[in-house]
Amino acid sequence: TVSVRPDDMFLLCSDGVSREISDRRILEAVMVAETAEEACELLVDLANERGGRDNITVVALRFPG
Repeated sequence: TVSVRPDDMFLLCSDGVSREISDRRILEAVMVAETAEEACELLVDLANERGGRDNITVVALRFPG
């Protein structure tokens, strides 16, 4: 069980993302994204820009505020 607060986001991503983008940069991307969809798109774009050498999958869920 996990407690969530308004605007919390859960992020699941494949190693095609986590190997290409640092944890700090992933957090920055999530923080600037206005929606979960935007966060996913930004992370996919960043992973591709850094080479996209593996499958790139991102799922994000933001809890309403």
